Amino acid sequence: MATLRFVCCVILICACGCRSVLVSVLDTAPNECCAYRYGFSLFEGHVWPGDLTQEFCVCVAPDVRIWVGVIEPCACLEPTATVVVLHGVLSACSRSPGNAMLKMAQFMAANGYRAVLVDFRGHGRSTGSFTTAGLFEACDTAKVLDELERRGLLTEQVGVVGHSQGAGAALLLAAFDARIDAIVAVATPLRARCSVPHFAYTVVPFTRCFFSDADFQFALDRLGERHGFNADDNDTSAAISKLTIPVFLINGQDDAVAPPELGLIVQRASGGKAPLHIVPGLSPIPTALGHSRLLRDDSGIVKGLAFGWFSEYLH
Repeated sequence: MATLRFVCCVILICACGCRSVLVSVLDTAPNECCAYRYGFSLFEGHVWPGDLTQEFCVCVAPDVRIWVGVIEPCACLEPTATVVVLHGVLSACSRSPGNAMLKMAQFMAANGYRAVLVDFRGHGRSTGSFTTAGLFEACDTAKVLDELERRGLLTEQVGVVGHSQGAGAALLLAAFDARIDAIVAVATPLRARCSVPHFAYTVVPFTRCFFSDADFQFALDRLGERHGFNADDNDTSAAISKLTIPVFLINGQDDAVAPPELGLIVQRASGGKAPLHIVPGLSPIPTALGHSRLLRDDSGIVKGLAFGWFSEYLH
């Protein structure tokens, strides 16, 4: 699984026990890790060309090419809007558990939307040697929208549905890109300085025994200096507070990575304008698996809620 890469990295960190290794690991894109690529080949579904109307790559930096897949609605229908699908960390749209992102895109296309799948830098079929937990990813997605517009594939209205890091990137994107008309944010992270250590502590609990929050803050600062960003700018609560477009928040009751309390914080940051829906969980105790279950959406609740939101605000 994709998580295998993270586990292997944590074991290395714990063995070395130094901040420099933590910086090195956080500065390594998933695609740079053979365990991540191998996990995809074993456990995760791939998007094959036959699933797509078209696919192409967008060059967003000298060494970064972003993979984009497009699924058109039925040939007899003109798309009513464009819906961009954004994935979470250690996942991808071209390669995700049970191909959950593809299923979301196919569902949107079946209901009359042009669905656009995007692999973030360093994930899936995109290139890039480092990631930024949402900041550069939001800017990359804006450049994808530019390319869609150039190709005549951007309808008058644009919606974004994102899971986890994808939800955060969607809010950050909408804060500076006026082309976004509606958002469905699933399991939204709060801010990088909180979400990065929390993800590590939740997915691999013994990480807390070796590294403090201060260690993660140090690593984020070093990465920012190295790549030219400020981790403080990766703040979804600040982003949503600036938005006037309709945003729908979805959290899972048994999701320990992005628990309902986190959704409430983001909702309050919106000034109470963004409704929050809590999807019932299967476990009485929140776990990291609850985060994955919300992504897979076996019940179809998330897809139905997303379609209902877009059908109301994208015409």
